[in-house]
Amino acid sequence: TVLYGPQIEVEREIVHSRTGCTASLVCFVSGYPVPEVKWFLNTLLLVPSRDIVIKSTGSRHELLLSNVVLDGRRNKELNCTAINSVGSTSNKIQITGSPEQPLMYDVLDYLGNHEYVVEWRSEVFTNILKHRLTYKQVKDNESNSMVEFGEKIIELALVRDPLDKEECDVNKYRNYSHVLHKLELGAFYQVKVESYNEYGWSEQSNSIIKRTNPEFIPKNVHKSEMIQSSGADGQLASWGVILIFISSVYMF
Repeated sequence: TVLYGPQIEVEREIVHSRTGCTASLVCFVSGYPVPEVKWFLNTLLLVPSRDIVIKSTGSRHELLLSNVVLDGRRNKELNCTAINSVGSTSNKIQITGSPEQPLMYDVLDYLGNHEYVVEWRSEVFTNILKHRLTYKQVKDNESNSMVEFGEKIIELALVRDPLDKEECDVNKYRNYSHVLHKLELGAFYQVKVESYNEYGWSEQSNSIIKRTNPEFIPKNVHKSEMIQSSGADGQLASWGVILIFISSVYMF
């Protein structure tokens, strides 16, 4: 039998949650002899209690923290630590209240004139307050116009439905859409988005690069109005004040 020190892989290095919800942290541990696994909040050893549940099944070790309290924009830092007679090791996991990275759908639907709709998905439970769309024309040999310098940035303030309930369901998402105006014909555009809540900005989404329609078509007014006013899942996606910035570098 070969003896070897503990090895740890974490399921997620960053866990998204919010105050009052439950956070699930998971690490997978191997080693021989079988390591003992402990969880720490900074340097504080965590033990089972009303708000702390520790589970182990084979190599899988889970820490469930109920009624999470997040202090401002600071992340909570926890450590999964494994120890055996050969050695010890730790891996860090952070709990953050900032939004998850949104998902940009690979679509750029033509509405007519020079207008196009983009769509993306964002999680609901961290109470998104606004989104920030960034788009720019990118160089391509088939483009029929000059490349624009810098980026166009649109901030979309989300008007929350007063009937919306605060939820802790980390698997609930909502689709959003927005119409981009005055895009060049037959040009390539790169689009990405970020989400914002009281804890700060998410990571930028994946970027999409799509080509606009090469021929001008008159706008279908009815279709445009329908897309502007509702999310792709049929839920209302209402927007408040829209601020437009054009610059090469944007700082919040």
